[in-house]
Amino acid sequence: MAARAGIFLASGEYICYLDSDCRYLPDHLDYAAAALTPGIDFVYTKVRRIVDGRILDVIGTGTPVYSAIDGNGVVHTAELLKIANWRWGGDSDWDVIGRWIEAGAAYTFVPVITVDWSHAGSDLWTLRGVLG
Repeated sequence: MAARAGIFLASGEYICYLDSDCRYLPDHLDYAAAALTPGIDFVYTKVRRIVDGRILDVIGTGTPVYSAIDGNGVVHTAELLKIANWRWGGDSDWDVIGRWIEAGAAYTFVPVITVDWSHAGSDLWTLRGVLG
């Protein structure tokens, strides 16, 4: 998994993720940097999911729960990797974010779409019932 290799090699104060099926909108890092004030361990933004060129939905609410955060919209301090990281397994995005929250990590939500996630419908066998 690329995230495992990336977190092993990462250096610096902050870390963010970008899957090959996503792209940051121009102000993604500006929004995240503005929200990462002292005492905040991670921020997350809204992520727009696009299938076959159509907007499917937007992931991201002010309540950090399973399926309400996409890891591509997260920027966090490198220190959080000492609490939990992807090398420990689990359901990637939510598993590691949930463990950060359980450990008391401070976070904030930026209610702006800053990431687009795009796929062809034929690639998404798990969503075929939704897409028709």
